[in-house]
Amino acid sequence: MKLYKYIFLGLMALLLVAATLLICYGGSNMRAERALKSFSKEIEKGNLGDISITIYFYPNIFTSLPWSIEELIKHCQEHQDSITVVDGVSLSEHADLLRQLGSVVITPIKQKSLLDARIYYVFETKQGKKILDVAMWGSGDYSSIFVNGVEVEESGLFYRVLVPFLPDEANWLETWADKCEKGRRDY
Repeated sequence: MKLYKYIFLGLMALLLVAATLLICYGGSNMRAERALKSFSKEIEKGNLGDISITIYFYPNIFTSLPWSIEELIKHCQEHQDSITVVDGVSLSEHADLLRQLGSVVITPIKQKSLLDARIYYVFETKQGKKILDVAMWGSGDYSSIFVNGVEVEESGLFYRVLVPFLPDEANWLETWADKCEKGRRDY
């Protein structure tokens, strides 16, 4: 009887450790992947009419401390030309590009950094429900972005999605996306 009790307790301890590891190392990454897949499915269904994107874009400012998303938004609101809002009709013209977000491979960052938000975009429903948000960049040595709050390695597609909606002076994002996809970014 005691042997079964020890085996049972051992199995329970093993399950607890396995669950803890899954939550710590896989949980947040799964959240970002699920958000991208869910967003892609909404586009597949043709529901772009109910979705908009708001882009807060102010990459050319130097600060002594990393910015939070809230600080970036506040700064952009003070400089109205730094905010771009795109409705579902305009988004639907780029549905193929947006659909590709569901295929982005999410790779979590091993060495976490602070968010230093210079570009932030959020897809929302008409009711204001956040579907997907992306903040750029991590403040560490790694080039990282934050997808729904999860720090991951950057992908050129996250830049390429912005290009059709920003003014011409942001065309460097296309070059940045190309270099990112080839694995040769100059920092």
